[in-house]
Amino acid sequence: MAFSFRSVLIVGVASVFWAAFGASFSHAQGRRVQDPQNTTVRAPGTATNLFETLDPNRSLDAFRVMLPEGWTLEEVRLLRYGTESVPVRVRPTEETGVHHLVLNSPIRGPHDLIVRVRTPDLSGTSEWSLQTLVREQSPADTAAQPEYRIVDRRSHRVVLESPSPPDRANRALSLTEATEPLRVRADVLPTLGQLSSFTIEFWVQTNGLDEVILSTWNGNESVAYPAEFVVDQGGRLRLYSGQPGQHQALQTGRPVADGQWHHVAAVYDARRSRLRLLLNGHPTDSLRGQGPPPAPGPVPMAVGGRLNRDQRPATTRQPLFSGRIDELRIWGEARSVAAVRRMKNRPFRGPTGQEGERRLVRLGFDADGPGAEEDAAAAQWPEGARRVPTTLSFQSSLRNLRAEPTDRAVTLRWAADAADVERFVVERSTGRGGFQEVAELTPEEAQSTAVAEGPEFKYTDREVAGQVVFYRIRLKRKDGVERTSGTIKIGLGTASEERPSVTLIGNFPNPFSETTTVAFEVDESKPVTITVWDLQGHKIAQLADGPQDPGYHEVSFDATELPSGNYFVRLKTPTEEQSHKMVVLK
Repeated sequence: MAFSFRSVLIVGVASVFWAAFGASFSHAQGRRVQDPQNTTVRAPGTATNLFETLDPNRSLDAFRVMLPEGWTLEEVRLLRYGTESVPVRVRPTEETGVHHLVLNSPIRGPHDLIVRVRTPDLSGTSEWSLQTLVREQSPADTAAQPEYRIVDRRSHRVVLESPSPPDRANRALSLTEATEPLRVRADVLPTLGQLSSFTIEFWVQTNGLDEVILSTWNGNESVAYPAEFVVDQGGRLRLYSGQPGQHQALQTGRPVADGQWHHVAAVYDARRSRLRLLLNGHPTDSLRGQGPPPAPGPVPMAVGGRLNRDQRPATTRQPLFSGRIDELRIWGEARSVAAVRRMKNRPFRGPTGQEGERRLVRLGFDADGPGAEEDAAAAQWPEGARRVPTTLSFQSSLRNLRAEPTDRAVTLRWAADAADVERFVVERSTGRGGFQEVAELTPEEAQSTAVAEGPEFKYTDREVAGQVVFYRIRLKRKDGVERTSGTIKIGLGTASEERPSVTLIGNFPNPFSETTTVAFEVDESKPVTITVWDLQGHKIAQLADGPQDPGYHEVSFDATELPSGNYFVRLKTPTEEQSHKMVVLK
């Protein structure tokens, strides 16, 4: 299925993810850059997509992809402006894992390169690279192979990591064997249109390209529709909203067809005529002044395809969505960004249907319990639609992970619902490799105190080597299911007898696109002011100003409205001043 037939108006303030491209011959003249932040996680033994967005300032004639040992190249796509297919031929080479990509004619300007590979069935950290090439002067002998010069090259790390075993009590929707999309009934949905606020949010996991995830459109150009979510040819997610002959689109800056779970939300605020697209709880694009078209009446919704798909000839029907969908929530209100971010991975307890002045429909796709009854009542299930076990969990079994560094030791604290926990596994990384297990504890061995949220646990890692370390905790449940916490970064600084009374540790992640966490440590109580500045000396934000108690502290900085570039966070006390560079990359 292609979407080139649409007359699309791309509007909004899109945050653009310009990924880099990389690695080279030993004799090459281009620069080689390896970004330690540019690391992705993939499952071993699966087909997955590797993405690059290119915007060269000169013409390019070819590429060279260098894959790790055991990786297999399955397909290559090159798209001009993310939509128009550009012919590219894969030419084998004598070097293992090296593939030459030849173009019919030089390219220039924005292009998306999608390399589909199959990874080996082994865990570990690997590196793949892309070289951009220009053709040298043609040799006198026209039968000779052309020579190329490397213009630019970058490398990217990929961590192959087996996911936790799926939780058979927690399910997601799969339509790979279905005959039609799942249809949500119009009479149970809130009004979706220009005069009514709404929020549509769901979780999605896919490696598919050019597929419809969810739609309120039947494909007829003369029909208006409020929302359609699509994974485009370049792997990004697009939110379409259209009237006859005109389709508006918001898009994510980064691809989502990477096999990972992503949370997607569309929020329309009718009072402000503002439509926003959120990815993983962060705004990624918005449209002001012109929202969805007025709703002609109750609008049904198709999950996994378009409405009226069954009325098309079988030979022209678009394929159903090949990925998985979970926890679909449709609200009759404009949810705040903070509310979406806070509740996106938490279990839902509210009833479906009327809630005061708002209507809510939820499809959780779980097999048992009241959720299954809600799903059946709200939607028409097609033949072949299945609820499949998934690793995505909405059980908040481990939360509030934090750390307290002291000298060369780090004390980790976290809260958890201990009733179903068998063991906690503490894992550490220095950033130069994978995580290593440093401790395995029973709830009784790790329990510290009881707090309002339940039991709190702790572990102290002593004699920590390195100035920066990363921690995460793997929770093993009694039913065999494992859950892994998010990663926390700790700056230990340098050991010195003249250590400052307040230390600006830094920010993480860095670079970042939307939000980052600034960490600092206080040895003795004193006033602390933390501000953010641009390179022109303008103060952007003030993150803290006042007395701070001894200990480890974190403050959050939101750069959603800032352009890409270098910024500085400055920590100031009555006796000292420290600064640290931050990079905003969109």
